[in-house]
Amino acid sequence: MLKNISIIFASLVLFACSSTSVVRDEGGAESYTTDITEIGISNSRSFRVGMLLPLTGADSKYGLGMKNASLLALNDVKNPNLVIQYYDTSSTPAGARVAIKNAMAQRAQLILGPLKSTEVSAISNETIYQGIPVIAFSTSPEVLQPTIYTLGLLIDEQIDRIMSYAVQNGHRKFALLLPDNNTGISVARSAVKSANKNNVAIKLIGFYPQGTSDFSSLAKEITDSGIEYDAMLIPEGGIALTAASAMFAYYDKAYPDVQFLGSSMWEAGISYREGSLQQSIYPSLTKARGSDFVTQYYSMFGDKPSSLYTLAYDAVILADKLSKSTNDSLSDSITSPLGFQGLNGKVRFFEDGTNQHSLDIVSVSSQGGKVVDSGDRYFETVNQPLEPIDTDTIYSTPRIFGKDNSLAQILIYGKSIDFVTPQANSSVVTYE
Repeated sequence: MLKNISIIFASLVLFACSSTSVVRDEGGAESYTTDITEIGISNSRSFRVGMLLPLTGADSKYGLGMKNASLLALNDVKNPNLVIQYYDTSSTPAGARVAIKNAMAQRAQLILGPLKSTEVSAISNETIYQGIPVIAFSTSPEVLQPTIYTLGLLIDEQIDRIMSYAVQNGHRKFALLLPDNNTGISVARSAVKSANKNNVAIKLIGFYPQGTSDFSSLAKEITDSGIEYDAMLIPEGGIALTAASAMFAYYDKAYPDVQFLGSSMWEAGISYREGSLQQSIYPSLTKARGSDFVTQYYSMFGDKPSSLYTLAYDAVILADKLSKSTNDSLSDSITSPLGFQGLNGKVRFFEDGTNQHSLDIVSVSSQGGKVVDSGDRYFETVNQPLEPIDTDTIYSTPRIFGKDNSLAQILIYGKSIDFVTPQANSSVVTYE
């Protein structure tokens, strides 16, 4: 493995140097140190990129894997003017603040990373003040804003993609089966926004305890309610997905009467042979050359890469493209409607920091997954971010199971909604 890694460096004709920078914390009483490794050949035409990764600390496994993936990308682009500088966030917001100060001191023109939303928040003020764009890896939309972008797959996009496809295929009455946690609430918000956009109704939301595999009581309660629905979204993988789909199928709530819909979590967490999931569909990042990357990564580093590592690879591919741009504004180049091609298919960025990926729709069968709607075709339409939830246009709210109704409404809509009659200016249609 060490021989393979050395081949990467030799083929790039690179040099690497390490230095230690000391930056005092905000109180001034304690100093931090961080190792900085520069990969590239610096010259007057160099495009300097700071990559902030958790190389030590709780998330170091992912940070080191992402660094390895970025080295593979550097080897592939072979751009002598692209200089990547690595900064350790130590898996903490405080470490991220130190890392960004060092990146700024070493004249970074673009920041790739950090990984977590708390780390992105920690560096945002500094990068905005300095006018340096950030391409983060976080999947939290709350930290995004002009010049703070992300390569991560956001919940809004994948939920809207799968629901919109279901609507195009005749589904109008949606049920949501969600874990009772922050992720479940985020999915509910995204689903409400997509339903409003598509002019369809969410009939019910069933919340279940995180980590459970027993859906018998919840499935019976929902079935006994008599509420009709023709599609059920289950953004869960693994045992929970299998147990939930099987239990609802037991009550005859499965294909073709009910279309099960998934999230990107199904990609690595679905049993294709599960009978209740046959003909179910889920969104998936378009795989341009993902299998090649897995083979290449394993050959070089002797380990199977996480899908997270592809984000670091694609970030370097994007940096390479930006280094060759003749546009005076780096942000204008980043938000080009043409987007760019990476391992995960096509992606483009919007001015508010969100993005659009070329998401395939995959249908489940016992032989595996089959793409039934191409992400490349989907990408031909520029889908702007979903509109925020407007409670003034809502007159029919879903029935809540497994959670206090008022509390669920406050978490989803921002307030408890008591009215059940349409507003005068409402354009929302509910299907009984």
